[in-house]
Amino acid sequence: MMDDRGCWEWIGGTDRFGHGSMGIRRKHYGAHRVSWEIHNGAIKDDLFVLHRCDNPTCVNPRHLFLGTQGDNIRDAVQKGRHKHAVLPGTLNPSAKLTESQVLEIRARHAAEGISGYRLAKEYGIHEKTAVQIIRGEKWKHLGGFLDVR
Repeated sequence: MMDDRGCWEWIGGTDRFGHGSMGIRRKHYGAHRVSWEIHNGAIKDDLFVLHRCDNPTCVNPRHLFLGTQGDNIRDAVQKGRHKHAVLPGTLNPSAKLTESQVLEIRARHAAEGISGYRLAKEYGIHEKTAVQIIRGEKWKHLGGFLDVR
């Protein structure tokens, strides 16, 4: 019987991130994702398969777990793989605004022409931050680019 406590090393090809990779019917799949599906079933489109062992070639289903993009980023930061990673939006522990407040700032500026200075005062943020939000330079993951008046 195979020992399932240690890493199961993928010995096939790898992608540019070092994850096991395989081709099936001219499509490429992560070996860890295939292993998860074989042992646990289908994966929702918005989920990632993450490694508890932090070994990208490991396909042991006991070492794998599902998570969102945010979970993936937090996991990488906690394990020291992205020391300078900036978590987007409210995933960032130093965020002072919510996504809805950012969208409100952009909408109010666009519809009413309210200045970055006034919006900054109302929302308790620095004027430069308000202008960067309006321009789409901050909170980029929410999309949208608005001209500053």
